[in-house]
Amino acid sequence: MANLAEKQTGLSEFFSELSKEKVKAKKELQDKLDNPKSDLSNLFSQLENALSETKKDSEDVENKLEAFSNLFNTLDSAKEIPKEVEVVQEVEPEEIEEPEEIEER
Repeated sequence: MANLAEKQTGLSEFFSELSKEKVKAKKELQDKLDNPKSDLSNLFSQLENALSETKKDSEDVENKLEAFSNLFNTLDSAKEIPKEVEVVQEVEPEEIEEPEEIEER
């Protein structure tokens, strides 16, 4: 039983040390992120800038594609509009009789 107790104590110490190292590593990482002069912080800020520029470019391209699509839709709808056809009938001129003069009494 003493052997079992030693193993449990050894596991407790191992997990205790593991927990301490985890906290220490997390603190070191956070310090690097918070320090504006660190390479890691610069990397993240550059990634954020690249992402925002990509989104902006993506929106610009999307707007241009939409305008281009609307142009083609307009051209397609213009094809479908029938041209106005003007029907001209030839009418023969009729002779108009001049009214007779009415005599005054």
